Formats: sequence, C-alpha cells, structure tokens
Amino acid sequence: MGAKLDFAYMHAMAAQVCNFDDASLRNVIDATGSLFHGCSMKRTRFDNAMLSGLLVYQCDASDAVFDGAELQGSTINECFLPSASFRFAKLSQVTITKAHLADCSFFQSKGDCLSIVRPISIDGLVLEGAHLPYLRLSKVSGRIRARALSAPFADLHLSNLAGAELEQADLTEARLLSVGLSDANLVGAVLTGASIHSCQLNGADLSSASGESISITESTMRAAKFTGFRGRCAFVRDCDLEHADLSQAYLYRSMITGDPPQSMALNHANFEGSNLVQAYLAADMTESNLEATRAAYVRMNQSSLRDANLSGISPFQASFVKVDFSGAKITTFEPPFFADRCRGLQVALEGRQPREPSSYLAEFSSVIRRGREGST
Repeated sequence: MGAKLDFAYMHAMAAQVCNFDDASLRNVIDATGSLFHGCSMKRTRFDNAMLSGLLVYQCDASDAVFDGAELQGSTINECFLPSASFRFAKLSQVTITKAHLADCSFFQSKGDCLSIVRPISIDGLVLEGAHLPYLRLSKVSGRIRARALSAPFADLHLSNLAGAELEQADLTEARLLSVGLSDANLVGAVLTGASIHSCQLNGADLSSASGESISITESTMRAAKFTGFRGRCAFVRDCDLEHADLSQAYLYRSMITGDPPQSMALNHANFEGSNLVQAYLAADMTESNLEATRAAYVRMNQSSLRDANLSGISPFQASFVKVDFSGAKITTFEPPFFADRCRGLQVALEGRQPREPSSYLAEFSSVIRRGREGST
C-alpha cells in the first residue's frame, strides 16, 4: 500500500488479493503478461507503464491512472473502474468486459479494436479526441462524451447511448445495429458509408454532418435535425422521419423509399432549400415542406404530397406516377415533367398563373390516355 515501484522490471508478475492502494508504478519498464486478481488498486499510478498483455480480473481500480500506458492486448474483466484515467493510453486489442466505467476517461487514447462489452455503467465515459479505429461497443447503456472521436469502422450494437455527445466524431463506415441515440449530438459528424439499422435517433442533431452513401434502414428519427446534411447517394428505407428537419440538405441521387411507400414516413418533414436532384422518393410526405427544393430529374412515384408546400420547386424532367397532390400548394411547376395518374395535380396547377403548366399537363395526360387505350 503506497509503495513506490517506479521504473521497476516486473515481467509476468502475478498478484492475487493484494493491496496496491496509492502505489506508484509509473514508467514500469516491463510488466507485460502480468496478472492482477482480486486486488485493491485505488488511486494506483501506472503512468507510461509497459503493460502489454495485462490481465486484470475482479479488481477495484477506482481513480487509478493509466495515462500514456501501453496496454496492447490486455484484458480487463469484472473490474470497478469509476473515474479511472486512460488518457493518451495505447489500447490496441484491449478488451474490457462487465466493468464499471462511470466517469472513466479515454481522452485522446489510441489503438485499434478496443472492445467494451456489457459494462455495468458508462455514464460520463469520456472518449473525446480518441483515435480508436474498429472500436466495438456491445450492450452499452449510458451517456458518453465523445466529441471529435475518430472511430472509423466502429461496431456499435444492442446499446443505448441516448444524449451522447458525438459532435465532429468520425464514424466512417461504422455499423450501428439496434442502438439508441435519441437526442444525441452528432453535429458535423462524419458518417460516410455508415450502416444504421433498427436504431432510434429521435430528436438527434445531425446538422452539417456528412453521410455520403450512408445506409439507414428500419430506424426511427422523429424530429431529428439534418439541416445542411450532406448525404449524396444516401439510402434510406422504411424509416420514420416525421417532423424531421432536412432543410438545405444535399441529397443528390439519394434513395428514400418505403415498401409500401407509407412505411417511409416523412409527414411534416422540412425539405426547404434541399437538393433532391436525381433522387428517388417513394414515401408518405403529407404536409411536408419542399419550398424552393431543387428537384430536377427527381422521381417521386407513388408518394403522397397531400397538403404539401411545393412553392418554388423546380421539377425539371421529374417523374410523378400515382402521386397524391391533393391540397398541395404549388407556385412554380414548370414543364417539362412526367405526370401520370396524379390526384389533385391538375387542380393545384389551375390555381396559379401562367397557365402553361396546367395546359401542358392536360395535353400530356391526353397523350398518355390515348397510348393506354391502344396498348395490349
């Protein structure tokens, strides 16, 4: 207890049911392959120690310090680690299982394949500025602080991270499966190529985030903020985005669909000023706002635009088949565009000036009907 073992050589040391409280093992030269089982290690200092292959089992390491330590290949199992510090530590292939990690700090730590599985608590866990490619979080529940975390190819599943601070985090090609991120802060996050399935992001803020080629399926994102979201070629299917804010979003060539279309809920969603050029939408967009949306070459077949605001929309050579425009507000809808069996569109166009779009639609519909009559 309170011993000073700085710069010691302790290769493959084994300690069982020992008291290391307040001990100093700073800059230990070699403690690789060591074992601590059932030890009390409160406030123990391991700053810059060489601890590769360490096994820590059922120990109390409250407020212990591992700052700058080399922990490659280590295993920490069923330990009590509240307020422990792993700042600047090297954590490649480290596995932490069933540990208490409340207020634990991994600030600017580094290493690939860090795995945290079934922790007892992670409330207040700090991952800010850490570089942890292939990070794995499994069955994790609590609020974390991970601003500017770099975790490309991360694997997060069966976890609840509601309210997480992930601003500017890099989650390139990450995989999220059954993860709760309601009210999470993902402003400016990088989600390029990420896969999100069966997740909850209600109220989450993804403003100015980037997600080129992102895939989001069967997830709930009610009232989520995607203002300025950059989602070129995004794939979104069977999700609930009711009341979501996608204003100024860049969704060029994205695919936002439901099967049936009603299972892709965009009711009351705000697309004002967004870019939907060459996008494909099949969704329920009742009372949505598409004011000043760029929609050249867009396909909205089988969508519902009942009572939607389409003021200032530019649907150059867009396609609308079996789209419900009942009650929609239209101010600019210049031809050419393709429209077939669109309820309410003729009425919506007749209530505006000039009459060119209305006349165009009437003539176009006549041609379509004649072609259908002569078809086999």
